[in-house]
Amino acid sequence: MITLMWVAVPVTAALAALSVWLSATGYGSHDFDPFTGVLLRGWCPVMASLGLLIAVRRPANRIGALLVALALAGSVASAAGDSSHALSGSTWSSVLGVIEDLAWVALVTSIGLLLIFFPDGRLPSPRWRPLAWALIVYPPVTTVLDLLAPTTMHEGRLAPNPFGGVVGPIGTLAEMLLPILVLPLAALLALASTAAIIGLRRSHGIERQQLKWFAYAALLLGATLILDLWDPRGPWSVLFNIVPLTFPVVITVAILRHRLYDIDVLINRTLVYGATTATLVATYALGVLAVHALLRPFTQGNELAVAASTLAVAALVQPVRRRIQSAVDRRFYRSRYDAARIVDTFALRLRDEVDLDALRVQLIVVARDTMQPAHATVWLRRQ
Repeated sequence: MITLMWVAVPVTAALAALSVWLSATGYGSHDFDPFTGVLLRGWCPVMASLGLLIAVRRPANRIGALLVALALAGSVASAAGDSSHALSGSTWSSVLGVIEDLAWVALVTSIGLLLIFFPDGRLPSPRWRPLAWALIVYPPVTTVLDLLAPTTMHEGRLAPNPFGGVVGPIGTLAEMLLPILVLPLAALLALASTAAIIGLRRSHGIERQQLKWFAYAALLLGATLILDLWDPRGPWSVLFNIVPLTFPVVITVAILRHRLYDIDVLINRTLVYGATTATLVATYALGVLAVHALLRPFTQGNELAVAASTLAVAALVQPVRRRIQSAVDRRFYRSRYDAARIVDTFALRLRDEVDLDALRVQLIVVARDTMQPAHATVWLRRQ
């Protein structure tokens, strides 16, 4: 298996380079953008390389093989789509179009398997085994139906099957089933997502930290998707192209456990600064509208409203951030919040306490309540 992965990585890179070249020269299926064009096609070799790294470092974990398979499917789909467009009108264009569709199916089912097997490469429980087999069998079934159907969908219209197909009841049945197969695929992905959510809720320790990394990347992708749908021309359209590229990095960090516990700090900072930014933006917008409405009888411009709102927001940055930080710690990091309160209370008592024995007892109590050690003692050196 490792040998096949070593072969798949350069193949993935070659297919990605072919796709970039076809798009850059104008033969591809999309207008070429030097930023997103290279970025979106370049994630496949990166993901394949990281998958190979995981497979080498954790041979028993299936996640490495799934990442390589996902990256290879993405490169095949991209290269086949651009090549099909370059050879438009020929038989090879139809053949490559079918290969592109099948590669996308393989990519989507690989994502479903990744959701089920992450992070340790094993199923959450035996009851998820039928779902895993359904995702594994789905691409071969789709391939067989594509070969049997007399017609196939190519470039948004029906075209004769380049592989010939089968004339008769079998071909007709395959032609009827192909469009319907989208529904079970969506259901399989929904079940795979459910398995990931259940695994996160039931996890603990290292596994929970690993799933937090994956959930963090998924939530970022969902947020940027919503913003992109709301305003495709907004500045977050760049983030929508970049965030999916973080998934292979996030998965590698989670599997190899490098700086695993940094995810708690990352989540905390995201919640605090995200909420602070949203609050300040809303305050600025409402301030501009309110001040402009108040000054409208006296002035025709809104420069004063903008200046006043800017000053108000600048003055609110630190107070708002501190309040939100306290609220986030109190809601999501209760142990940290309680520990900080215990230390602050002890610091107040420390100013007035003069009895060393009482101080020693209080110090041990604070250490046990905040750090929860297995054993705590205080050693005082005599002068």
